[in-house]
Amino acid sequence: MEERLNALKIDFISIIELRESNLHIFETLNNRIGIVKQNYKDFINSYKDKLFVFTLDSFHFQGKLIDIEYEEMTRIYDAITNKMYCEYYKLYKIVVDYVNENIKDDKILNIIQGNTQYPVYKDLEPYKQYEFNFVKELHETILVILTGVNGFLMNKEHDLKIYQDKKQIGFNIDNFVNTLNFNNLIMKEKIQLFITYIEFFHKMHTKYLSRFSTKMQLMLSQINYDINFEGNVKNKQVANKQVLKTLKKNIGSENRELLSEVRHTITDEDTETNTDGNDTPPSGDKTAVYIFEREPWSSPFDHDETKEDVVVPEDVVVPEDVVVPEDVVVPEDVVSNVVVSDVVV
Repeated sequence: MEERLNALKIDFISIIELRESNLHIFETLNNRIGIVKQNYKDFINSYKDKLFVFTLDSFHFQGKLIDIEYEEMTRIYDAITNKMYCEYYKLYKIVVDYVNENIKDDKILNIIQGNTQYPVYKDLEPYKQYEFNFVKELHETILVILTGVNGFLMNKEHDLKIYQDKKQIGFNIDNFVNTLNFNNLIMKEKIQLFITYIEFFHKMHTKYLSRFSTKMQLMLSQINYDINFEGNVKNKQVANKQVLKTLKKNIGSENRELLSEVRHTITDEDTETNTDGNDTPPSGDKTAVYIFEREPWSSPFDHDETKEDVVVPEDVVVPEDVVVPEDVVVPEDVVSNVVVSDVVV
């Protein structure tokens, strides 16, 4: 049980890191929005003619759409963090009530009495924001109380062992021993139940924050694709690939249609990309199809999968009208025969 309690502390650190990552993306988005708004103001202040104002309406709408999406993301984030406080606050109340009714230990009671000034959670305010420090304190306090109750249980189990020994020497305390054993079992199951609650909370909070992080990264990639703030196309492409990789991990590669839709929103429209993130030429272009045959004795694990250079055997003649994909990887040590054929995609 102590191992599970320690694991909860480690898991909660990961949740805190996820939250901080989302806050960092919020900060980046906020800066991007500020740049867009400032540029719009500069245009309006410099060109006040009615016709120029009319032509800038599309730019204004672009910024408005970003604002709407940002506000919606903020609303979702507020709902998630509000729910986190809700669940820990209510569980804290349940644990405290159980301890007050069943545990007679001054140390544990002192812990409870020293942690009573938490804001009351209101179910009718699902978007109200509570300081995250309260969430961390509630989580820590619950674990401290459960650790104390577990220590109290271990003392009771030690007492049970002593009384069982006395029963063996002839004391008629069978019913007393059975009752004490029953109470210990109930207390043990209760502690495990509370720990299971927190483990489930961690699971759900991690899922919510991870998915939200993916949405935020997608939104940021879309904005960066529309407006190249950094002025570096290569960095933008790397960031887009990272978002696609994260999205594929979170929603699963089987959702090919969704991945394809997302990919087209953050990548160049002139380049089609398959579900694995590899670029393919536009429809109608000829592509060289390579069929690699391994030697009978070669193992599929003999070659280095990390090679990035293109290796094409010297004796291969490629027709002039065939487009050779730049990202073809052909390990030299596994190729025995190469057949080239023209394929119209």
